[in-house]
Amino acid sequence: MLRIPLMTYFLHGIGAVDWKWRTVPQKSACFALRNNISAWPAGIGLGGSSNINGMIYFRGNIQGFDTIANSTGNDAWSMTNMLEIFKEIEDYHGYFTDSKAHGRGGRLSIEKSHLHQCSIQLLRAAQELGYKIRDPNTNGPITDGFAPMDFYLKNGRRWSAFDGYLSDIIDTRQTLTIRKYATVTKVLLDDTNRAYGVEYIQNGVTRVALASKEVILSAGSIQSAKLLMLSGIGPKDHLKELGVSY
Repeated sequence: MLRIPLMTYFLHGIGAVDWKWRTVPQKSACFALRNNISAWPAGIGLGGSSNINGMIYFRGNIQGFDTIANSTGNDAWSMTNMLEIFKEIEDYHGYFTDSKAHGRGGRLSIEKSHLHQCSIQLLRAAQELGYKIRDPNTNGPITDGFAPMDFYLKNGRRWSAFDGYLSDIIDTRQTLTIRKYATVTKVLLDDTNRAYGVEYIQNGVTRVALASKEVILSAGSIQSAKLLMLSGIGPKDHLKELGVSY
């Protein structure tokens, strides 16, 4: 089911592949939802949310990258630099063929979607109103317009982060160890607050993995923040309220 694009939204809410996060009741949003609570799907398994997301290929707002570069003083985040990285990781076979904006041969397979007749008419209507049909992932500064969307697909099937980066090395990369059915519960810190490993639970047993150089958290926007707080990193009053040492 994970491979079939049409099944995407049927996967949301299935405990085997979705963490099934829910927001707290909203005061100014989600009025059409029961108790003003919104579902926040998040993927479980190798590949994470790329196993259950909508597969739309969208790099993000161009000005956003330049804003990060300016606020941090780090030009590595500028869109000029990021564009070369995007081109390097793409294997692009989408609607927009400008070689200055897209690359071939990378690990992330990008393909055209099948346009429904309704979508075709919407694009025509946008043109009649004076909007441009444009690549949403090109280097600005103009970012308004309409576009047929490209997707993370290969031969019409879902192409996840696991497919792109792990599937062909999982059994051969000697420096890679994967612990299945394991959930990290804490980042281990020494007396100088330097991370030296993580604590995790696997099949009901608490285990420890030690780092020789660094610990990288890549657990999504919710789980990464949760892990930091479980490790004593976060708002002091909130940690104290939850009985977490810091």
